[in-house]
Amino acid sequence: KYSIEPVITLSHFEMPYHLVKAYGGWRNRKLIDFFVRFAKTVFKRYKDKVSYWMTFNEIDNQTDYTNRFLMATNSGLILKNDQSDAESLMYQA
Repeated sequence: KYSIEPVITLSHFEMPYHLVKAYGGWRNRKLIDFFVRFAKTVFKRYKDKVSYWMTFNEIDNQTDYTNRFLMATNSGLILKNDQSDAESLMYQA
């Protein structure tokens, strides 16, 4: 009615927890292929309804890598332990 076109974001935050446990979340480059498969599936399914897509937004919100909770939520679920280099994990994600 108002000629508004939505821009749909394929969020990397809502990762299946199985992928976090099995592969380590975004610390594992295999997740890139999983995300590509997810994106292609969604693009194909909604190609007639959505014209504009973003794959990531707010790419700088991982800057508080010292906060254990935010690393798990803002970085698309990276579980870290006391031996993890949080800054490296944040940049990898």
